[in-house]
Amino acid sequence: MPDATRADLELAANRFFQELEQELDQRKLNIDNIAAELDFNREESRRRISELDDQLASNLFDKSVQTKAAWLIEGLANLDGMEPAMRIFSFQLAARAEREHLRKLIHLLNSPIQPYFPEDPVFTRTASATPVPMQALPVPPSGITFSNAAQAYIARIKAKKLSASHQNELARALRWLEECIGHDRQLTSITKTELRTFRDDIERLGANLQGSMLAFKDRFATSPTGRIKSVTAKRYWQSVKSFFAWAADEGHIEESPAASLKIQSVKGEVPRTPEAFSTKELRLLLASPLYAGYLSRKRVGTLGSCRIREGHWWSGILLLYTGMRASEFSQLLPSDFIFDHDIPHLKVQAEDGAGAKVKSAKSAASLRDVPLHPDLLRLGLRQLVERRAKLNPKGRTFHEFNLGVHGRKSDGMTKFWSLYLKRTGLWKPSRSTHVFRHTLAACLRANGATDEEIGGILGHSPQSVTAGYGGAIPLSRKLKTLGALDFGFDVVNGLGGDYVESPHRA
Repeated sequence: MPDATRADLELAANRFFQELEQELDQRKLNIDNIAAELDFNREESRRRISELDDQLASNLFDKSVQTKAAWLIEGLANLDGMEPAMRIFSFQLAARAEREHLRKLIHLLNSPIQPYFPEDPVFTRTASATPVPMQALPVPPSGITFSNAAQAYIARIKAKKLSASHQNELARALRWLEECIGHDRQLTSITKTELRTFRDDIERLGANLQGSMLAFKDRFATSPTGRIKSVTAKRYWQSVKSFFAWAADEGHIEESPAASLKIQSVKGEVPRTPEAFSTKELRLLLASPLYAGYLSRKRVGTLGSCRIREGHWWSGILLLYTGMRASEFSQLLPSDFIFDHDIPHLKVQAEDGAGAKVKSAKSAASLRDVPLHPDLLRLGLRQLVERRAKLNPKGRTFHEFNLGVHGRKSDGMTKFWSLYLKRTGLWKPSRSTHVFRHTLAACLRANGATDEEIGGILGHSPQSVTAGYGGAIPLSRKLKTLGALDFGFDVVNGLGGDYVESPHRA
């Protein structure tokens, strides 16, 4: 049936979900280690739900979902012959069915006696045991759903090539709203009262309650002091307002129900920025296991005799001397390093060596050249990059760090350094990878560098019209700025001296 309707597919998805439910009834657990078995099943289910949420947000589905979609529509249509929109809808239904199946599994593990009520409205009705004649199928309601409108708006934002952080915040805010109003709500049915409640809830979000697995309702701070800053809440809320304004402009709704709702700034609110390392703290960092000697490559936080300068070792040092963002560091390729030049430097760029766009960037200003301080060359940066380029010329140079989800390329780096700083007693509120960036800026400013010179190295947008004239700050001036850098002690000596070739490979 090549002309299967959305209603046909929803009914098929409902039956498919029932088949998945029957699998739960036959599921066996290892009673010899029941506690660990329960924890494992819960964690794996939450992890997979997070993956499915990501796929539904991006409309990019893995092989598992595509296979389930083929099973789901069997007898109705063929995936390869379907219209693109209906094909995507089939993938969405398969992912939603799997997600609801996993939600029920978690519920059964936590509350086996209590009945389960599906969250997704597609699965709240019971499918007939026998096929329903197609002419008797219910007609889907008219108008665009919030989910489809949100996907269209996100696609529009991506086409405008706005920063990855802007896109991520937008997708996150709309995903949270969908959690609150329910999946497949008609856009025209969303009320101002619902949006006012959602706006108030955004202001209650906890600053430290992050992570892709947390539901929106589980992100609220227990006290006002633990909430996100008003400037952050306003950014999330502005994403929602912009979406509804676009929907009104496109004619999907008559007017935006969010138009008059605002979030007020809090007077005297201090921005939450990481405090730069002091000279004493930098000395303590270099005396910690990662730099003084660690146990093994998988246990760099434990004191030992290993001092190989590999990816974890270089992450802090390269950030300290270049001021790169964690996402920029994590995406570096061998072709980004230019050693055979009058001024050795690295390129923070979106392209690979062949010119293909393979990386994301925060903004146009973040695309820049950064001189490599002589200390970095003394410490063996060139040898490491060339060795890794020989092994994998197209792979990421610092492959030790995962790129994360929701487009957050800094996730692996952030998690590593947040934990490492806590273990070494160097953590303070908001300190993670950005502390290196702030430390470089603080040291450059103390050595007489101007904000323009610091911004040119860090990749900040010009703060005036005039600053945007005449092109980027030349490498020679950036090198002169970095040449005056002084951390208060000899860092190379603190790291064990100049690089010496050894049989070990980083």
